[in-house]
Amino acid sequence: MINDKKVFPIILTLSLIMAAILVYIQNNIGIYYWDIFLYVNNAMRMAHLGPADTLYLSPFFPAVLSVLFMLGLTGEPTVFSAAAAFYIAGVTGLYLLLRLRFSEMESLAGSISFASFSIILSWAATGALDVPAASLSIWAVYLALLGRRKDPRFYCLALPVAMAAFLTRYTSGLMLLPLAIIIFTDPEFRSKLGELLAGTGLGILLYLPFAYFFYRNVKTPFPFLKQAAGTATGSATSINPGYSLDPLYYLTLPGVHIGPPITGLPPCDKPLNCGAHSRGIYNNRVPAGRDGHFTLE
Repeated sequence: MINDKKVFPIILTLSLIMAAILVYIQNNIGIYYWDIFLYVNNAMRMAHLGPADTLYLSPFFPAVLSVLFMLGLTGEPTVFSAAAAFYIAGVTGLYLLLRLRFSEMESLAGSISFASFSIILSWAATGALDVPAASLSIWAVYLALLGRRKDPRFYCLALPVAMAAFLTRYTSGLMLLPLAIIIFTDPEFRSKLGELLAGTGLGILLYLPFAYFFYRNVKTPFPFLKQAAGTATGSATSINPGYSLDPLYYLTLPGVHIGPPITGLPPCDKPLNCGAHSRGIYNNRVPAGRDGHFTLE
């Protein structure tokens, strides 16, 4: 008879194997996306190993990297492995989330589908923030549903994890809508108010050191507000350099936007990216290192 004790080790093993393969491939390629160098530079700044000038960016993943750097785990494999660990957490977390509604095999199929989507595999081990933020969001929703259905103490974990997801990628703040639906439609909302307040307090405590870090370095504890305001008003500035005013942008090269090939190379849809293919790296974005590879010595 199929049960979670048999299926969960399968999905965990598969995700570990896929993550190991992705890290191996990405380690042979190196860091190719210029924005990942920004996250690495921020991590080095947090670890007091170097300067950085984009400290307004989402800080949680760089903070995780900085801890690893201070432990002596440096170099590109550390960046790729840390990102792959979030990938594994996302795959297993989605299985558990689906199990709240579906059977073991249906949940297994759903989590494997997520794990093998091209758009996920293309970014899973690159060091980008997308997959870590998605994985933390999955766990926040799962824990919130456990708090609603089983034990309200899970709310104490769900809200700090949601804060971590937001700090990993600011757009994860959109997760507030499903969380609000889960929480405010809970028939026992009033009796669980203590756990909800405790979870909210833990989330605020998690944010406080980052607020202090932001205030020291960018003179505001909430740098994402300026970034959001710039995007909402359509002002493309240095705070949001990727913003495009073209309303038909995603109708161009749809295959590239859905997910590039699983190579870790940037899609060749812009002159800068095409130059990266020919040169092998963004020459003006490479931190100190040999042969275009990030190293700490």
